[in-house]
Amino acid sequence: MSGAFTQVFTFGPTFRAENSQSRRHLAEFYMIEAEISFVDSLQDLMQVIEELFKATTMMVLSKCPEDVELCHKFIAPGQKDRLEHMLKNNFLIISYTEAVEILKQASQNFTFTPEWGADLRTEHEKYLVKHCGNIPVFVINYPLTLKPFYMRDNEDGPQHTGCNNWL
Repeated sequence: MSGAFTQVFTFGPTFRAENSQSRRHLAEFYMIEAEISFVDSLQDLMQVIEELFKATTMMVLSKCPEDVELCHKFIAPGQKDRLEHMLKNNFLIISYTEAVEILKQASQNFTFTPEWGADLRTEHEKYLVKHCGNIPVFVINYPLTLKPFYMRDNEDGPQHTGCNNWL
């Protein structure tokens, strides 16, 4: 479909194909995938994904206000405010190396010590989002050894990083 329509998005159940470091991924989870033909850069892809999230969020907030209020009141207090905050700000882009440095300099004690070459854990992801102003963060240039076999090598010398991730 992406060859004919240029931008195709899927949202559905996914099953891990590689080893996972998180119990969140032991079975199925839901994931949004953007399949975009003729994209020139990772920056372009991240822009499309940011626009998708913001458009979806604006639609839910405007067309389902009763559901949003119910969720805000009984299930997830404060999440509506976080969504509105996200809409007002650009998503951040940091490298995996920058993320690890931010985590190493944190005054917070982590259960899993952050180090270059180790996968980011949930506690690291949450800290990065909070540290970066409670907005989504794209983490790019992960070590290639942490990426699935089909990810492109950035050919950046001894570090050998691969494409992208985001929180």
